[in-house]
Amino acid sequence: MKFILKICLLVYTLSISADVFGQCTNVRFSSSSTAWPTVNPLLTQNNTQFICLRQVLANPLPAPVRVYISAPVAVSGVTWTPIGSGINLSNQSNSSCDFQFGLSPSADFGKARIQVRYTAGACGCIDTLDIFRFMIPQATSSFSPIYGPTCLVPGAIGLFLVEPRFTRPANINLGIGVDGYRWSVSGTNVGTWNLGGASAGLITSGDGSAIQIQNVSGWTSNQATINVMQGTSC
Repeated sequence: MKFILKICLLVYTLSISADVFGQCTNVRFSSSSTAWPTVNPLLTQNNTQFICLRQVLANPLPAPVRVYISAPVAVSGVTWTPIGSGINLSNQSNSSCDFQFGLSPSADFGKARIQVRYTAGACGCIDTLDIFRFMIPQATSSFSPIYGPTCLVPGAIGLFLVEPRFTRPANINLGIGVDGYRWSVSGTNVGTWNLGGASAGLITSGDGSAIQIQNVSGWTSNQATINVMQGTSC
């Protein structure tokens, strides 16, 4: 004996309608103009625009850098809010804002994020702008020197490091990511070098402030110079 169970489906059509008064439009950031389409737009990384500020920790501080808002529709009520500390904002308006690093070693960072809130139509909107610091430690008296061996045998591995001034827990805990350090070897006829990396069997710290390097060929007697720059995104 068979028991046949049939399933009947009742299909309902539900129609929903609503009035749309406006929508958020992603603003763009420009280095020179509020015009739309955007003129001289800032570069984009991971879907977020960013700017690199080449500023050093010394008096007098460089002049502030101005960033402009560019949008396809009129925006109002614009506010610029830094996440974390260490960067000064001035001359805030609906169309632009000035940025300048502060002179405070305890608040140094390699990356900052600016939260930009604004109104477009009837909508409250939010966008973000990342700011990276780019500087050369050796050229800045406030930086500690590079630590590591002054003599290295070709083929040997040397560990070099610079005090990770910008990698501080207070900055990491902001959840906006951190910028790193970039190393290079310069000189005449200094050959080929491996600069960190697991593929070469060498160690690199998470932020790049410490690195193992190794000459693999072509270095005989000339002096080689180890260089480090803060700012891998610039």
